[in-house]
Amino acid sequence: MKGYIKISDIEKYCEDVVKTHQDLIKRALREDGTTADVSAAAFFMQQERIYKYEIPNMIKELSGGNELLNEHINVLGLSNSSYNILLKNNITTVEELSKMTIRDLKSIAGLGSKILKEILDVTKNVGVEIRP
Repeated sequence: MKGYIKISDIEKYCEDVVKTHQDLIKRALREDGTTADVSAAAFFMQQERIYKYEIPNMIKELSGGNELLNEHINVLGLSNSSYNILLKNNITTVEELSKMTIRDLKSIAGLGSKILKEILDVTKNVGVEIRP
């Protein structure tokens, strides 16, 4: 998808930044444990906290904390008819499904009340909400 950044890419970037900052903190420390440059060490420690804790927490909050969103719909364990009708309509990831509304699903040709109920039940059970 052009224009989108994968959550896993952001997490990898944050991990790399944390490693770099840990190396910089070590360089700012003297062998006896005191800092050669207190302000530099404090800055890198603050940056480490941001990249190690705050950004990953923001990602979880923005994604609803549900890592399942990045997965293919086959992880939901839907019946063949439900799975095939979603694929036929180019709905391949849990995230794409989660962005749909019940009205959107009802408008899909061949998706009847039984399939709709199954999709709503399964998504609810895994913590993914389909809006009305």
